[in-house]
Amino acid sequence: MDAAASCGTLLELCKQLHAHKPLSTNVWLIWVDGEESLEGEWNDAKALIGSTHFATTMAADKTRFPEGLAKRMRVLVLLDLLGDKNLKID
Repeated sequence: MDAAASCGTLLELCKQLHAHKPLSTNVWLIWVDGEESLEGEWNDAKALIGSTHFATTMAADKTRFPEGLAKRMRVLVLLDLLGDKNLKID
């Protein structure tokens, strides 16, 4: 349920962003999931495998990010645990 709720929210966000283009900035929507499918003992490194890969890969791309990934990224919104029955978003 958790991953489905987050994916559904991202898909609706895509639809809304598309309806309001052109946008004044680039928007990247990334899906990182499946860390639970890794074998072995659960640890913090496994919990971040997708986001770590994204950040490492993008930071190494000097063509897109000649001044580094942090220089281009303005906002990060993490959509996780949206399927929780006691959802509370601050």
